[in-house]
Amino acid sequence: MAAPEQGEEDELEMLGRLKRENAELQHTLSFRNEDEDKELRKLFPELPDSEHVIDYFACALSSKILLQGWMYVTQNYICFSCNLFVFAEKRHFEIKDIKRLIKSRHAGMNPGFCITFVDPAIPKVGFFSFFDRDKVLTLLSRLQKAKNAEDDDGEEQEDYVYEDVVASMESVDGAAFPETKIPADESGFKNLVHDCELPLTPREAFALMYSDKSEFMKKQKEYDGCSELSISPWSTADDKRPGWVRELTFRYPLDGIPMCPPSTMVHEVQQIRLDEESDELVVVWMVQSQDVPYGTYFTVDTKQRFKPHGDGHCTLNISMEVSFSKSTFLEGKIRSNTISMESDRWKGWCDYARDFVEKKKGLKRTNKPLPKGGKKDGKDKEKKKAEDVRNVVAVLSTALLALMMVLLVEFKMQALEAL
Repeated sequence: MAAPEQGEEDELEMLGRLKRENAELQHTLSFRNEDEDKELRKLFPELPDSEHVIDYFACALSSKILLQGWMYVTQNYICFSCNLFVFAEKRHFEIKDIKRLIKSRHAGMNPGFCITFVDPAIPKVGFFSFFDRDKVLTLLSRLQKAKNAEDDDGEEQEDYVYEDVVASMESVDGAAFPETKIPADESGFKNLVHDCELPLTPREAFALMYSDKSEFMKKQKEYDGCSELSISPWSTADDKRPGWVRELTFRYPLDGIPMCPPSTMVHEVQQIRLDEESDELVVVWMVQSQDVPYGTYFTVDTKQRFKPHGDGHCTLNISMEVSFSKSTFLEGKIRSNTISMESDRWKGWCDYARDFVEKKKGLKRTNKPLPKGGKKDGKDKEKKKAEDVRNVVAVLSTALLALMMVLLVEFKMQALEAL
């Protein structure tokens, strides 16, 4: 075999050097810091060897007391370690199992966040005492979105045949659809909150989204962060409410709404009708929150009208009103705040419904709904925060004024008695 010439030797040497440099570069990119990786391996030997520390943060795990320690974030895991003598603690969670990241404060001051999981059997976990909470949340949100994107890439469109869907539906008193006569002059409620177009007919809307066999309502409530969901089957309504009715109960997260608990139980009644002539589908939602201040004083009534286009599409018109059964001096503020919040929620509901329908029918997916709370940018959040502060101040001012009036009346009554 002939010896390589000088030019060939130089080329081979250059190729060897490039390979060595590339290997060194790949090694550098694979590790954020070798020391942290070694520490992670020692603390969590059960983690796969492919996991590497992206970043690490000093924080405290919420338990019986705040356990101060370190959070290590890898591509697929959140790991926490605390070694405080008798309070030693180690936890790790897979990012793909996270359902929501919720900003929170311990004792109203200490910034942190809570993690809820896809499996409702796993209790939520809280981390606090961060130097820069937003930096941690930004990293975790990006990793969570990346994992969701990986799941979506492998997601298959479902086969959809209208006749098969209808055949699988459960009838009520022998009827497959809640057909009845809807008065031509029936109007929506006085507050129009949203309207949109959906790629299905009103009959398909009932079959895909509202029939007893449909999973839409369960999945949409879970998307909204609800838990403890119970849905009764449809039954025929009485003469005062034609069509079909059913009841739902669930726990709804309030996400730090001023003067409200972290969540509330909700009782919801749905009434549904399909016009036998025009094929218009009308759904009325009557919702009452059990645990919010004055929640039993009012009901949030919403009406959905699915009107056919004639081209396989329909327009969805959503209107609502807040009906009070008992009077309160906060009635005006409750009504305006409820309408504002429900308007945003129904926009998200329509985005989720469109994506659900497109997937079921094998259509080209448009904009997938974002995780709850992901639509607002920083300025919107600051604006919402300022508005919440103003609302709290207004409520407290009104309550203080009412208390002063009561004390003034009592003082005058005592003065009259003294005379």
